Order: sequence, then structure tokens, then C-alpha cells
Amino acid sequence: MNLQSFEDQVVGRLVKSARGITGQCVSVSALWAEENGWKAVFGPTAYSIWLNFRDPAYQVIANQAGPNGNHPNPGDIVFFDSRFGGGAGHTGVCKSADLNQVTLIEQNDPYGTGVHEKTYSYFALAGWFHPVALGAQPGGLTGSSRNVTVTANPLNVRTAPTTSAVLAVNSTIPTGQVAKGTVLSITGYEHAQSVGGNDVWLRTSHNNWIWSGGTNW
Repeated sequence: MNLQSFEDQVVGRLVKSARGITGQCVSVSALWAEENGWKAVFGPTAYSIWLNFRDPAYQVIANQAGPNGNHPNPGDIVFFDSRFGGGAGHTGVCKSADLNQVTLIEQNDPYGTGVHEKTYSYFALAGWFHPVALGAQPGGLTGSSRNVTVTANPLNVRTAPTTSAVLAVNSTIPTGQVAKGTVLSITGYEHAQSVGGNDVWLRTSHNNWIWSGGTNW
């Protein structure tokens, strides 16, 4: 289904996805995927989907705002981080975008509203999922699985490919940091925030992120 046909079908309604989630922002994003035969994005909140949902149907592209940055394309599924929606984030389908703003097909912003178009700045915009069926887009998660050795002491492990993301604290990494010499399994990489001129971030097998400059990548 093309984007305009989808919008014509849902505009003005409180839609639900096939999983039965009605009226939430994620319902629109999930329904867009379902209508096109892609795996539906799904999770307890929009921001948790951005952090945790991965599927070969999508490239994961982090927002790099600014005059030399990037922007989503029509049909991309856009996500805002925890600074939006009282910590839950927000999501919608990109209708159009440039380096200054993005217009979404969305619902539930303001709360309880049906599907409409709304334009946002890039504040709190975490990134987007680009459906590979729409053609390749530079900046997505690429590469194959391999091991890397940590060279920093210690190296921060984060929930997203940016230094502003929180540390990934869990039972495996209780401090959110790993020591020099630790060998980590990497599932791919992404060009995201540049640190010291290096913008390559590595995705770990536990779905977290480390900066490649702290490894032997």
C-alpha cells in the first residue's frame, strides 16, 4: 500500500493494529507495517520499540540533526525518545521531512486524537526504522557478526548509539561499563553520533551499543 492510500484510509479515525492496540501512537506505525506485509513494530512504549525491536525488514537509523545531518524519508517509522510523552516516547509514519522538521501521520498527540498530520522539530527525535522494501537508505545498521576487544578502560555500554543515552545496566553489566580486554560479540554497526571524529557505533548481541573507538574495531 502506498503512503497516500494509507493516509486516506486512516485519517480522522482512532485506528488499531492487528494486535488490538487501539488509539495509541504505536497503532498507526504498526498498522502501516501490517498493511504492507512487514513485521509490525511492537512494544510496551514507543521508545522501548526504538531501543529493543529489531527485524531484517528495517534499517535502524539514528537521528543526526543539524545542517550536515540526515532526515527520514516518506514511509519511515519515526521514534521520539523518553523526553517525549512522559517517558514513553512517541512514534508515527513520516509523510515528509527536511533537515529542520518532520511531518508525521500519527495519532494520540494531543492525547486521544485520531489520525492526522503533525509537524515536529528534531528535538527528542531518536531516529527511525527505514523499511528495506522501500529501497536502501544510507546510515542503517550494517555489517555481520564478529567479536571485538575493548581497548578503553572502562567502556560505556549504552541503550542507543549516542553519548546522551543511559548506560545499559543489567545483571550482565551491573555498572553499564565493561573493562579493558573484554571480548564482546557484535551484530552490526551504525553511523550515528560522532565522538572525536569517529561516528561508528557497534551493536552488541544483547541489543546495546558501544562506541567503536573504545575497541579494536
